[in-house]
Amino acid sequence: MHHAILRVFCTCAIAGLLLGLCILQAGPAPPPPHADGQTQLPPPPCTPLEGGGASDAVQWMHAQLGRHCQPSNLTITIPPILHHIYFPDRASFLRGAQGKGSATNPAWSESCLRLHPHWEHVFWGETEAKAFVAKFWPGFLATFLSYDHPVSRSDALRPLLLHTLGGVYLDLDIECFAPLEPMLAGADVVLQGTGPMEGVTNGAMASVPGHQLWLDVAGELERRAPRADLSIDRQTGPGVLAAAARRALGLPDGAGGFAGLHAPSHAGGALRVWPLGSFLTPCAWDDRRCHRAVAIARGAGAAPPGVVGYHRYSASWHGRGRNRHGVLTPQDVVWAVGGAQLGM
Repeated sequence: MHHAILRVFCTCAIAGLLLGLCILQAGPAPPPPHADGQTQLPPPPCTPLEGGGASDAVQWMHAQLGRHCQPSNLTITIPPILHHIYFPDRASFLRGAQGKGSATNPAWSESCLRLHPHWEHVFWGETEAKAFVAKFWPGFLATFLSYDHPVSRSDALRPLLLHTLGGVYLDLDIECFAPLEPMLAGADVVLQGTGPMEGVTNGAMASVPGHQLWLDVAGELERRAPRADLSIDRQTGPGVLAAAARRALGLPDGAGGFAGLHAPSHAGGALRVWPLGSFLTPCAWDDRRCHRAVAIARGAGAAPPGVVGYHRYSASWHGRGRNRHGVLTPQDVVWAVGGAQLGM
């Protein structure tokens, strides 16, 4: 986005109201025509957020209520909004990405921005996240603040954002190879499966605003919050999403078999789960051979078949889950093909 002209737009909200959040979108978007052929002028930009405190953010979000969004000609129902999260803030993310072998690389998330130039992009730091929860989920604020680990707070924020705003949430270690729209069409919620017996990940999720699934996830978070004996995965992470999805699909606890297009058993539109090996996950998080092969392919400039991106799992909070092969870049191809330093 550093080479693009930054313009400020509004994003849509839910529940019969239009919520505008001032966000940055890269590149100019052509104004869509009216049905009568007249050119429709885009709405005036939202007022930029001034100041860095939570009270400033709350006042800013409140001021955007009722603002109209720029219409979209996309045929999918999921709003074209891309959410990224890193605590405490984007500056910390960029600092952590410096140096060869870092577990983070801004180029991966920026590849998703380049492939979706007309999408709206929101990068949520901790200040913005707390202000958002306080304003739109005040009953959940105490639970949100009770989490000691920043990853737990990030986990908990994701379903709240998708219920309130909709759009696509992606982990920052996901690289995009192609536009996501074809994988989002025909469903109101899109999730990524992680294998026949495991479930789904909360690292790549898409949704229309207002879907019941996210209320179920929020309720599950509330129930599990006091459980100090639970791992992050089971207290706020993929285990919570999987449990809520199983109930929505009428599956017994511990059941796999998520992949496919489903009609949930409760209120809410169609839910699609892309299986492992498609969408954004060519490899299971712990499949070292697969990640090594993909890293070498990416180093040579090739993309794995059947996917539109690559969840590298390289910045995983789970120590044994970090995929060090996934940190390779095209500049590392000679080193990667050598193989000896990769280990097996």
